Amino acid sequence: MTIYQTIIRRARSGGLASAAGPFKMQGLCDEGAHNAAWDDVEFETRYRSHLADDADAQQAMDELTDRLRGGEQLALVCFENTNQKRCHRTLLRAVLIEQLEP
Repeated sequence: MTIYQTIIRRARSGGLASAAGPFKMQGLCDEGAHNAAWDDVEFETRYRSHLADDADAQQAMDELTDRLRGGEQLALVCFENTNQKRCHRTLLRAVLIEQLEP
């Protein structure tokens, strides 16, 4: 299983996808329900902890930062419209930037 598959599986098992259901029932649009569920399951905190604490995730982060330091340009793509929905790739980018700062 790739690190991407692991992260997605853990995010889904953590309830983000299913957590949006009650918010939709309250009348929130898809984006609003997604973002409310994101907050409700504390996704950002949990994802940042995963990146910092999981050995496989840390190895992947080290490899990505090494590639960036070596001058490689990386593209993190996402299915979500990140102007409307929060996305783990946006967090991943932020963590990479934090690790690259002196």
